[in-house]
Amino acid sequence: MATRRHAGESSTYGTIVHSNSAFASTFGYPAGDLIGIKTEELLPGEMNFSKDPHENRSFETLGIKKDGTSSTVEIAARRMVSDGQEVTVAAVRDVSRRRQFE
Repeated sequence: MATRRHAGESSTYGTIVHSNSAFASTFGYPAGDLIGIKTEELLPGEMNFSKDPHENRSFETLGIKKDGTSSTVEIAARRMVSDGQEVTVAAVRDVSRRRQFE
């Protein structure tokens, strides 16, 4: 069974600098439309990291879609350096349907 990878990348300033189409569709956006959006608009208050540049985080939270609705998302995030800039790379999966059956 194939799965789609939902990946996004944001700068240390919390602005999305890269996303694939699966990540964008998770939040109801067309591919490319998330570039420049603050992560707080999608994940209010949840992407705060400590000062440790190698910290990894995995957690569930509510994600806010373009239409204003919310869904439970699972996030695995890590800080790293990309092109000389510290960024947070996150894989995001909508788990709201799974939560309904638990």
